[in-house]
Amino acid sequence: MGTDSSKWHLELTHGQWVALSVSGPRPSARYKHAAAVVEQKLYITGGSRNGRYLYDVQVLDLRNLGWSTLKPNTEPNSEKIKDSSLQEVLPATSGHSMIKW
Repeated sequence: MGTDSSKWHLELTHGQWVALSVSGPRPSARYKHAAAVVEQKLYITGGSRNGRYLYDVQVLDLRNLGWSTLKPNTEPNSEKIKDSSLQEVLPATSGHSMIKW
């Protein structure tokens, strides 16, 4: 398949791999990450790279094949304005699972 950053799909009619055009900043290579598809979007979170745990959330929109990064909300939660507590940022994780809730 090569070592470039192209994405591929298998063309079943002809039994060959075809490169897909993907837009947006691609996430870094990783392993032991979690992934789930929800409403035609692939969410990838955490994992490991070069011995370090990752904490980011990457999203691939399967309709237009565009990558984006999901930024955690660190603003005061509107329901908890009284105590002005901040939402926790996702911890770095690896070797975990993700499910649609």
